[in-house]
Amino acid sequence: MESLAASLVHDIAKATDVGDIISLADPTAPGFRLAKIDEVHGITMHVREVPSSPIHLMRASVSMPCTPREFLRYLDLDLRLLWDEYFLEGSLRRSLDVNDIAKTVSSISTLQRASSYVSIQFKHVGFRSPVPLLSNRDFEFVIVESVDEATATATLKAVSASVTGTVYPANDERYIRGRIDLSGFVAKPCTYVDTVSGATRPGCQVTYIALVNPMGLIPPFVVNVVIGKQASGLVGLQRFIRDHPLTVLHQRQMITALTLDEKMEVGRVYRRRKQSKL
Repeated sequence: MESLAASLVHDIAKATDVGDIISLADPTAPGFRLAKIDEVHGITMHVREVPSSPIHLMRASVSMPCTPREFLRYLDLDLRLLWDEYFLEGSLRRSLDVNDIAKTVSSISTLQRASSYVSIQFKHVGFRSPVPLLSNRDFEFVIVESVDEATATATLKAVSASVTGTVYPANDERYIRGRIDLSGFVAKPCTYVDTVSGATRPGCQVTYIALVNPMGLIPPFVVNVVIGKQASGLVGLQRFIRDHPLTVLHQRQMITALTLDEKMEVGRVYRRRKQSKL
């Protein structure tokens, strides 16, 4: 197995156990209350209070005009800088050999047996604060992606490194280091119906789960602001996917890797462009 700190092996095991993401994505999961509905874009947002966190656990549901596997590709760094207005920079710090790590982390083998694709990576990402006058945040985390072979369901789960600085040093004065207690997506195949034209195409029903602690001093009103920003971010992603198929982005050389199987460049820093050429 690759040389890894014991804390990171623990984090990998936590990230590859996707049962919590799948359970929370179930619309019957208890404890949630409706926080926002966007009927135009088909988005519903539910929240659940978590005593240990200043920000609520959020669950959002929305359909996207792409397959589940394609949806995972739109979340990667080189594409995120094109659609996420709060994304400042991000880098892939390490990509792990799944077969090698599976010898030590049993939950990986369980995931592999049901999946046609599994990826385990360490990443660092910096975000602009959605609230004026609050400091920007950055995060270091383990991210696991998989695609279920039988159902074509795509799952992503991310958790922060349990020991700060093991993935990326926390000495950048531009940021306050935040913590991802739990974040992820479950994307299931569906028929996407365009809300403007009524046209249909292969799509996916996406459920987004997020429990993110921005750390630092957080005013109470920020809770509602974050909920609204998360919803608007999903609208932006939905619109971007609708207008920019992966094949077109690749043909226009806006992205170099077309599929999930093509590896991102380790160590390269992807930064948001101030004005997109799209």
